[in-house]
Amino acid sequence: MEPMPNLNVESRDVFDGRRHDVDQIVARLVAPRVERGMRETQIYGEKNVTYGPFVTALYRRLRCRFIFLIRDGREVVRSLLDWHNLKFGSIYRECREAGQVNDVARAAAANLPAWQDTSDYARPRPRVGERLYTEWSELSRFEMCAWYWATVNELYFEQLECIPSEDWILLDYTRPEASQIERVASFLGLEGLGYEQVKQMLGARINSLSDRGVSASAEQKYPYWMKWSAAQREAFDLIAGATMEKLGYYPPPGKANASMNDAGSKIPFGQFWKTHRGGISWYSWMYDYRAEQHRQFKAWFETKDAECSLNSIMELGCGLAVGYADYFRDRQYLGVDLAPHLIEWCRKHRPRGGHRFITKNILDGDFNETADLVFSQGTIDNVPDMDAFLRAAVRASRKWIYITAYRGYFPELASHRVQCSDADGVYYNDISPDRVKAVLAEEGCIDIHVGPQATGREDIPYETLIVARIGDRR
Repeated sequence: MEPMPNLNVESRDVFDGRRHDVDQIVARLVAPRVERGMRETQIYGEKNVTYGPFVTALYRRLRCRFIFLIRDGREVVRSLLDWHNLKFGSIYRECREAGQVNDVARAAAANLPAWQDTSDYARPRPRVGERLYTEWSELSRFEMCAWYWATVNELYFEQLECIPSEDWILLDYTRPEASQIERVASFLGLEGLGYEQVKQMLGARINSLSDRGVSASAEQKYPYWMKWSAAQREAFDLIAGATMEKLGYYPPPGKANASMNDAGSKIPFGQFWKTHRGGISWYSWMYDYRAEQHRQFKAWFETKDAECSLNSIMELGCGLAVGYADYFRDRQYLGVDLAPHLIEWCRKHRPRGGHRFITKNILDGDFNETADLVFSQGTIDNVPDMDAFLRAAVRASRKWIYITAYRGYFPELASHRVQCSDADGVYYNDISPDRVKAVLAEEGCIDIHVGPQATGREDIPYETLIVARIGDRR
């Protein structure tokens, strides 16, 4: 809950430096209800975004624990603009930009005079001498929301770093999964949270616009960040890019080695994935985009697991392990990717017994991990040597391999069609089913299946599905 008083006015006044009595504010407005709640229950919790300036004061008075919720800033900006345009019309009311406000939001803003709108007052503004202070009145609401997201997260980080690390955890809820809530429950000592129950609640999109009675078409909503213009992305990065890096949504800055790769590009293979600024939102979008392929894989897995017990799983090109770290929560799961920042994110955000994440290019000769099942979703199309990828997958598997090639099904190809983009050093290959069958046969595989897999999409009606059982290696 967000109980009242929620410190809207006090939070802004402390942020602006007009008040310094944070301990007294906590003692007078927060501590009494918390202490009253603790007499009634064993564990008491509150949620308020306005607690940023009071974290250390809350800790001093109550010795409480903190769950720092973070979300991809691009998603937050998009969401804030939707709430403004479609529901409230009151986010940064001083903004000169009219926006695409509907009748509901316009009426809501008209019924709440600005001088009574403590929620908007609570949102910080640049202080004298800070970057953007003199430019604030000229900014778009998009830019104001980007600044708000970055500022509030930086404020919380600054405060949380002053309390013991064992008393707070960071939780990314850009795409929340039930296993993350289990981690929170363990941190807080909560019992009785069932995995399936939590999963169902997360899927219900509680407190979303639709849950709050707002019906809007895709055209009425603010564009998803992948559809932003170059100018919008540049403006967002200028304001919030450093915070995106700090929270792990952007990879750390690095310099590409300008050596030539095999196909003649000046960008080395893998550099795109090591520096790509997609983050959890992008990997979640990719997962959802190929939802049918994931559904078919899980159905196949459950059938095969019943037959031969696939207890250990290896995912090649795991990215941020969207969909699968949670699905394989009760198995030995190894996520492999060549981008260090992705693996670091997984280790930080997906800690679970029996799960490991390693940075490795499986095309390197010293790869020696093994698992009952080796699978890969749409990675083989982007590697410089598809035959080598297949052979490496077979060597790493003890029972089965399951691989999809996302770019389509090309039965007419006698050999793979390999193409490398000079712009980003990424391979965009078309795979030959006949060549795949030949390579797998050479590796001693049996029960080989290479064929089309329906996607249910118009852009690419069929992908290539590769399934094979590992033969006797004696």
